[in-house]
Amino acid sequence: MKYFDKSFINGELSDEEYEHRISSYNNDLKLFLEKNDITFAIFANYISLHDAIMLDINKQRDIITSSYIYGSNQIGYYEIEIHFHNASCDKNIQNFSLLEIVYTEFSCYKNMYTFSCISVDAVELDIDFDYFDFSVKHSSFSVYMGLLKKSIGRVSENIN
Repeated sequence: MKYFDKSFINGELSDEEYEHRISSYNNDLKLFLEKNDITFAIFANYISLHDAIMLDINKQRDIITSSYIYGSNQIGYYEIEIHFHNASCDKNIQNFSLLEIVYTEFSCYKNMYTFSCISVDAVELDIDFDYFDFSVKHSSFSVYMGLLKKSIGRVSENIN
């Protein structure tokens, strides 16, 4: 994560650096969206994975599929499944279910894109890909809360 790393989520930055990172990411994201297709713009402008729970992640051939439940009482709760094509990941993705995501980032280097996320317990995941697509369906508050409780239990097990 370039902007929303462990120091960011743990409150280790000065107020000025904190605001600078948010502003810098928003500026970079704006430039990124101007250069890319509508899928990125829809995802970046309408999907917030802040406080989302990662349900599952797996890789079959060159496609990494990850699914999350996200939302709020104001907008409702949804499940999203994201397919990253021609994808690779620098970590063993088998250990990444039931993470509570606090921030996500998109970035680009040459012709390869990266989707990055960081969990509440500072676990980072980077997925490199050529293109992606996603689908969204309705879920519920009770499903979200049940998974959040499991996620919190997983975090407290890792801390002890």
